[in-house]
Amino acid sequence: MQLKVTGREIAPTRSLTDYVEKRLERIDRHIPRIMDVTVVLRKERQNHVIDVRLNAANLHLKVSGRSTDMYASIDDAISKLERAAIRHKERRIQTPRIKAIRAHRSRAAREMSELPPAEEGSAETEVSAKRISVKPMSVDEALLQLKTLDYHFFVFRDSDDNQMKVLYRRSVGTFGLIEPGEE
Repeated sequence: MQLKVTGREIAPTRSLTDYVEKRLERIDRHIPRIMDVTVVLRKERQNHVIDVRLNAANLHLKVSGRSTDMYASIDDAISKLERAAIRHKERRIQTPRIKAIRAHRSRAAREMSELPPAEEGSAETEVSAKRISVKPMSVDEALLQLKTLDYHFFVFRDSDDNQMKVLYRRSVGTFGLIEPGEE
């Protein structure tokens, strides 16, 4: 980074130049490839004014700081420059994310528009149906089938009373039995 410190009606001292250089080191973290920085120190009535121009790859920033003390003016201008650099860095990171989100949403909207319209009164969720052959067996045999097939439930006809029953696996690892009852 090339630093140029000049003064209008004020001669930039070595301590001011070193202070500006030290404060600008924080900007290097946020903006890569800084080419040059021009700092102009001047005095307007009771105020000390500092103008900072930063040129980097694809970025040009200009900030100004004003205070009654020159060091406070430098701090003000550099903090403004740092905020602008952070804002630029966040935009650079967020822009591709926002574009990706918009592309995903538009793709999803196109896919939704290509679907046939749903009939009135129909459910939004799709239910698939499957036919199975129900064999008569005892509860112990059905339990054995449920364990070997690794299903969450098993439908069977009880051989004792010839009724349809459902044996299911609970989340705690035990099993439950659903059998028809009278109302």
